[in-house]
Amino acid sequence: MKIKFYGVRGSIPTPLLPSEYREKIRSIIEFTLEKGKGLDADTVLSNIPRDLQSIFGGNTSCIHIESNNRSIILDAGSGLKILGNDLDKRGDSEIHIILSHLHHDHINGVPFFKPLYSPQKKVNFYGVHKNIEEVLNKNQEKDLFPVQFNKTGSEKKFKYLKPLKSEDINGFNITPIRMIHPNGCYGYKIIDKRGKKVIYATDCEYPKNRNYSKWIEFYKDADLLIFDGQYTQEDFKYFYNYGHSTPSIGVEIAVKANVKKLIIFHHEPMYNSKIILSHLQKAIDYREKQFPNSKLKIELANEELEIEV
Repeated sequence: MKIKFYGVRGSIPTPLLPSEYREKIRSIIEFTLEKGKGLDADTVLSNIPRDLQSIFGGNTSCIHIESNNRSIILDAGSGLKILGNDLDKRGDSEIHIILSHLHHDHINGVPFFKPLYSPQKKVNFYGVHKNIEEVLNKNQEKDLFPVQFNKTGSEKKFKYLKPLKSEDINGFNITPIRMIHPNGCYGYKIIDKRGKKVIYATDCEYPKNRNYSKWIEFYKDADLLIFDGQYTQEDFKYFYNYGHSTPSIGVEIAVKANVKKLIIFHHEPMYNSKIILSHLQKAIDYREKQFPNSKLKIELANEELEIEV
């Protein structure tokens, strides 16, 4: 199973500001002048601090999963625009989009999804919410967007899922689980024909009493857990009932569920690369302190990240 991230931010698209870009360049120049003398460009690039090597990306939630020449899309945030261009080049005639929920940051890529406008394409939308078609039409009302959703050229179908009931979607076994998030959200267990298991666990504020048992059971033995770790532990207390979580909660649940690899995802738009990068070290420190025998691997999601399980 191949997983590629096209959008990893939460809440709102977050482009890099010119001032932030200049500061990165300045820091890279300073590093090169101090430590890069006599080294070629690739060597310098591989040795500079990670927050200067790249950016995490500013697009909202969108992930492409492929296995056995079949694919699905998880959520339709602004990253869907770039994914749509890639799919158009590949020539995919039928597309399957699974929605966790209908908040704007998880559907704002739909109006810019190139295959949506092609009469040669069929776009299938899946989710537990019963009003997917209604919301997508509202999202492209004439007062909000120049082309109405129901007037785009593709054939569109809507399939409604039930919590904890498995469905076959384009060769993947898909099971939803209810998360704790305003207006409802659903995570998904995705299993391919080889038995590889990925959990998509976005937008959830886990119980304050730390009773994570139902999620631990659902995530059990996953090869990969994509986890909403939007807030630092310090900021989390200011955002109760926003419906998001922290990297340390992700570590605890992943270890107890015997997950192989944890991906921290749905990054807070107010955080720059340094703050997001600190999530990784704090998560590793938490794992080493609380679960010293754990072999859990931890990584941060960034746009264009590709993982194979």
